[in-house]
Amino acid sequence: MHAARIVMIGALAAPFGTSPAGGAESLPVASAPAVHPGKFVLDLFQSRAINNSAGLLTELAKRDAAETAEIVDYIMMREPPAKPATASRPTRSVNLLLEGVPAAALDSVRNGAPPPESKAIIQRIGFIVLEKLGRTAGDFATAAAILQVRESRAALDPDVSAAFETAVGKMLRRNADLYRSLETAAAATADPILRLHFLGAAGAGGGSEGAKIICKYLGKNQSFDACLLQQIARGGGIVPIELEREQSSRIADYFDSRDPSLRRESALAAGRVRDVGAIVALIQLLRDSEAGVRDAAHWALCTITGAAFRPDPNKWKYWYDRENAWWDSAGSDALQSLTSSEKSLIVGALRELSGHKLFRDAIAAKILPILQSEQTDITNISVAALVSLSSPRALPELVELLDSTPRTRQIANDALKQITGESAGPDKAEWRAILGIGARRDDGAREPVR
Repeated sequence: MHAARIVMIGALAAPFGTSPAGGAESLPVASAPAVHPGKFVLDLFQSRAINNSAGLLTELAKRDAAETAEIVDYIMMREPPAKPATASRPTRSVNLLLEGVPAAALDSVRNGAPPPESKAIIQRIGFIVLEKLGRTAGDFATAAAILQVRESRAALDPDVSAAFETAVGKMLRRNADLYRSLETAAAATADPILRLHFLGAAGAGGGSEGAKIICKYLGKNQSFDACLLQQIARGGGIVPIELEREQSSRIADYFDSRDPSLRRESALAAGRVRDVGAIVALIQLLRDSEAGVRDAAHWALCTITGAAFRPDPNKWKYWYDRENAWWDSAGSDALQSLTSSEKSLIVGALRELSGHKLFRDAIAAKILPILQSEQTDITNISVAALVSLSSPRALPELVELLDSTPRTRQIANDALKQITGESAGPDKAEWRAILGIGARRDDGAREPVR
């Protein structure tokens, strides 16, 4: 068997998070086996004969290893078949790769049925492994190197690039520090197509850090702007993406574009980042000549405000002006009443504030401390106000209250369930997983999602 197949086994069987000095020079040399290469490969899996680093996936992607293609096709099946009747597997990497592969598939490889050779399949093997196990800067470098393996000037296989974005997105969720590696790689490459896929991976990470990186490239290559806005729009979750005002403004700049696809994607992105400052411009987009732009603007307005009016710009404008007039005349007084020692003033303020969703994030921040009150009727009305406002930015703070007294813990959990529609107990780890947020560190930042 030639060295390429040895590289493949070393790469797939090794624990992740390591990178050998000298790369492929550390590979053992083996003479060509007398048996079919597929059987030789599986024997190596089971015998621990090879133990090289995941960084060698780079070498794997440069070569053909047809004996693995059929296995990979089965690995990628959605419904796991019966387990193969083979010996116990030696490493975590191999166990994850071969789990669920039917015995018939392994026997086909063992007995000499040669599947078609394909570099793209080999690249996808690497991304499958990295998606499941990758978490270090070395693993990201490996993914980037695999992505770049193609014939000179050849376009990237769309399945390969999609697998890269998915794999790196999962890695970013495990280790948010990898955003720095990704940003460095995007800035360093001279290939605009590679940069686009690096930024696509940032969007697949789903967090604020990825959206901030993408915003830096808006306007630098006009042919990619719609794709970049789409990447921002695909991010986030129940808890919204947080951007600085200048970054949000870069998105809103496309509302006036002559290209309807840019108007549409920028409206969706503004909705995803909950940009309150974009509301007036989004109301104007409800009059756009393109139906897709009008639909996107309406979705964004509903997402940002929590209101559910029909896509009538006059209705939205009337509501927006009325909300601002109330805030200027009575909003600050109502917020001040929340700190009163008089129960009637607090209850009245909660009822008034709960009807003004335009300012729901600011109002929710003032209501949260009241949840720790010992007065049951006040806490009940506070929860009802939070549910009415449905501020997504209040959710992480409600999760933190799960560490409070048993009574406050139950109140916070009830609010979380009613706002999100999810069903979970008062467990911080469970709610963090549902909301896609990490644990809060001492400096206020959050750990990556595990």
